[in-house]
Amino acid sequence: MRTIKLTLSIIILFISFSAVKAQSSLPRVTFTFTTTSDTLFVGLKTNADSTLVYFYREDSLGNAIDTLMQTLTKYTKNFSIPMISKRVTIAGEISYLVNEAKTYRDFYNIISVDASNHTTLSELKLFSLPPVNETLSVDISNCLALRYLDLFNNNLTFQSLKYDGCTNLETFV
Repeated sequence: MRTIKLTLSIIILFISFSAVKAQSSLPRVTFTFTTTSDTLFVGLKTNADSTLVYFYREDSLGNAIDTLMQTLTKYTKNFSIPMISKRVTIAGEISYLVNEAKTYRDFYNIISVDASNHTTLSELKLFSLPPVNETLSVDISNCLALRYLDLFNNNLTFQSLKYDGCTNLETFV
C-alpha cells in the first residue's frame, strides 16, 4: 500500500513539473505599468482551433503573484485584467494582440511592452498613453511571425523601439 502511494505521488509530481515546463516554454508578452491600480484591456486571438493562455500578474522581479488561465480560439476574445502589481505577462500561442482603452479616461500607464522572441504573434496593436515625461519602450526583437505593427498615441522614440530581426514586418503604423 505504501509503495502504491509513493508511486502515485511520484507520478503526480512528474505531471506537475511537466505542466510547469510546458507553461515556461510558451511565447510571452510582458506589460509594465507605472501604477498597480490600472486594468489591462486586451483583445487576443490565435491561429489554432483552441489554445490555453496564461495571465501572470507578477512582482517587480518577474515572479508570478497569481495566474489566470483562459481558453482562446480563432475569434477575438476581449479580456480585462485588473492589476495587483506593476507587471503582467501573457503567455500562450497568440497571433493577434491589441490593447485598447474603452474610453479616453481608461488609457492606462503602460511604460514598456516586451514581446521579444515571440514565435506566433503576427499582429500587434498598442493604443497606450504613457504618463507625461515617460517614454514607451517596445521590444519586438526577433518576432519572426510579426507582420503588422500599430503603435498609436504614445511617446515612442527611435531608441525606445527595438525591432531587430523582424524580417517579416510588412506594415508599421
